[in-house]
This record gives sequence, C-alpha cells and structure tokens, in this order.
Amino acid sequence: MKLRLIPLIIMLLLVFVACNKSGVNVVNPGETTSSKSEEKSTQTTPQLSTVPDDGEVQTNHGQSVEIGTVIQFGGYDWLVLDEHNGKVLIISEKVLEDRAYNTYTAVTWEHSDIRAYLNGEFLNSFNKEDRARIIQTEVINNNHSNGTLGGSNTTDYIFLLSVDEAESLFSDNSSRIARSDTNATVWWRLRSPGGVDKYAATVSREGNVYADGLSVSVVGGIRPALWISL
Repeated sequence: MKLRLIPLIIMLLLVFVACNKSGVNVVNPGETTSSKSEEKSTQTTPQLSTVPDDGEVQTNHGQSVEIGTVIQFGGYDWLVLDEHNGKVLIISEKVLEDRAYNTYTAVTWEHSDIRAYLNGEFLNSFNKEDRARIIQTEVINNNHSNGTLGGSNTTDYIFLLSVDEAESLFSDNSSRIARSDTNATVWWRLRSPGGVDKYAATVSREGNVYADGLSVSVVGGIRPALWISL
C-alpha cells in the first residue's frame, strides 16, 4: 500500500514545483485573494472635475449655480436653463420689454430687427465686465415643419429661444409661463419661423409653444437668452 502511494506523492511534488517556477499562485481551499483586491482599492481615482456631487457649480463671482435656479447678472434676474463646462445658458426670468420681431414682411431670424436690437443696443447696455462674460453662440435656425424657411444659422451673443429649445429646456407648460414687471402673465416671442414667412413662433400666456406663431409686426414679450462664463 505504501509503495503505491510513493508515485502519487512524487507526482504531487513535481506539480507543486512547476507551479512555483511559472509564477502561478497556488491558493489553498478557504484562502481568498482579498489582499490583491484591497491593494487595488487603495488606488485613488483622479479628480477630473471640481463640480460637487449635488450638481452645483461654484462660480468665480460668488454664485452657486444650478439648473432651474435664478441668478443675478447685469442688473437682471435670469433663469438657468443649462450648464456645460463652466458655462450656463440663461433666459430672463421675466419679460424685459415688449417689441415687434420685425416690420410686416417676410423675414428670418438672421435679418430680423429683434436680432439686430439684442446684439446691438441691448448687448451694449451691459458694462464691460459683464459683456466679457457673454459667449458668442452658434444659433441653429431650423425650418418650420410645414417648410417655412428658418434661414441661415447665425453667431450671436444674445438670442431668442427656438421652438425646439423652448420645448426641451423647460419641464412643462407651467415652467414656460412668463410674467411682466406688473406680475401679469404674458406671451413671449421665439426666434423660429411661424406657419407663414411673415410670422414667428411664440409661447402663449399658458406656457404652450405655438409653432405657427403670430405676425412678426405684433408687439410681444421679449425674454433674451445667452450663454455666460462662470
């Protein structure tokens, strides 16, 4: 019996020596590899961003910015609609003034009176420091679903929202409702073309996006939008 066990013992010894030479770890039953897992877990993940876990962004101007909150900029109150890489998209919390989109003629955002006003007189009403924080933005001007032309894309400092933006950046109709200085609910203008070439899209007093819009010559609420650096 003992003689029969000798070859088996020799075979087990040879396997053990071969494993050690090849660098294979021989783990006994009940033994775990937790030491290696613990070693890996001690390696720290590089900090790629300074954005806190709660989604807030601390600005260089002492403001804590979160989507859906209201901030002060340039003497106005602004609603934060989006945040990306140290920049925020904001829209005036209230209608700042009433203006026509253009005189009554076929027109796109690119050639409209309201675009010229927002990127001229209104932009220049900000002081030098605030103007330096306003970022030029490529503005996409899509056609109306029925084919009314939206015109060329533009590069603007200040703009009106499009139909798509008004629908996607607000959670529901109630969040799109705008008020005047007297706290009355008012309708406001979008930059997208309306159902015909002399109309532009609007948002109703109830917060509904009205893609067919109203005549460009009708005086309506203006809520400027812009991207600013933090």
